[in-house]
Amino acid sequence: MRRLIILILTVAQFNCINKVNLNYHSDIISGLKESKNTGKPIFLLFNGYFSIGYDSFKNRIITNRNVVHTLNKNFVNIILYCDDPRMMTNADTLSFSELGFDNLLMPYQSKIKSFGNLNAFLEIAMYDINTQPLYVIMDSNLNLLIDPFGAVSNPDQFYSKLEPTLQKLK
Repeated sequence: MRRLIILILTVAQFNCINKVNLNYHSDIISGLKESKNTGKPIFLLFNGYFSIGYDSFKNRIITNRNVVHTLNKNFVNIILYCDDPRMMTNADTLSFSELGFDNLLMPYQSKIKSFGNLNAFLEIAMYDINTQPLYVIMDSNLNLLIDPFGAVSNPDQFYSKLEPTLQKLK
């Protein structure tokens, strides 16, 4: 019994030591600011808490050490939940004009009550689509570096989607 407990603790410790977490922003403003400051491109994921495609991202893609390391090293990562129920305040919208979002969001302003509303309307206004997951790679001026793409469950296939941007960074 003692050996079994030691084995379980050793395996658990090994898993914790070798686990790599994706560093990301949960709002577009802070992510854009970091991208402008560092010069790194942005990896943006429009997502839903209950999206089946996000389960693939969470359980298959970002459990791959190579993918997570590549994203953390080369990109500013942003994950926006389009069903985020947190309510917005006027203070939350103050930075929009600074980054040019006022005009982009103007048609939707009366409907934006929560962060989820904001994220969904950003996806619609910027990419004319409202589907999750949607992966976008862009520069800090919101220029696409590759075409946006949807759900990918294979880490190698996902990494191959990053390759064109990685080649441009060299």
